[in-house]
Amino acid sequence: MKRPKFARSSRHVGLAAVSRQRHSQSVFACSSLSQTATRNSIRIMLYRWWLSLERCFVFNLIRLFRIRRQSEKVARGFAIGFIVNFFPTFGFGVLISGFIAKVFGGNAVAGLVGGASMSFFWPLLFYFNMRTGGLFVRPPVVIDDLEDITDKTMDALVWGQTFTIGAVVNSLLAGLCVYLLLRLLHRQIRPGALAYFRRHARDHQRRFRRPRQPAA
Repeated sequence: MKRPKFARSSRHVGLAAVSRQRHSQSVFACSSLSQTATRNSIRIMLYRWWLSLERCFVFNLIRLFRIRRQSEKVARGFAIGFIVNFFPTFGFGVLISGFIAKVFGGNAVAGLVGGASMSFFWPLLFYFNMRTGGLFVRPPVVIDDLEDITDKTMDALVWGQTFTIGAVVNSLLAGLCVYLLLRLLHRQIRPGALAYFRRHARDHQRRFRRPRQPAA
């Protein structure tokens, strides 16, 4: 005896509904796993980037504190290299800072370290230059906060009158402060600082080889 067509149709509808539900659940699960994997990958990438930045910073400090009996030349070279950070150097800031430090009688290694110390913070230095220069000359594009600093605004304002005045004022003040600070403290803190940063470098090397796996 044949079953009624409506019964067979109802069964097919029920199976199709269950199939769609399972498919949507599997798609949702795959989407959740993909999002989790993406977040973990981004976290690991940022963590590795931070470790690279930290390693560069620690390595440069070790190079700085290994220099002996030249506290005045070290302070002068580092200050000159630090000043270079306030001006656009198109990726050659570290080399330029070491060369200029040597020309002005400072230590070339200290100049290289000073030039590398703030190379990752160019947008922040650009913002400070614009804010300081704005006290003297109104810029053609108003910069109210750090979010206003983009590639477009930097291309439009770099080497303008406002930026140039701000860069000169900030670099001279920052260079003088750094020079006086290193001149007073370099000889006294050199042995302890060198030992500390060497221990930190060894610990950092272990962490760099085995990056922390962030929690999901």
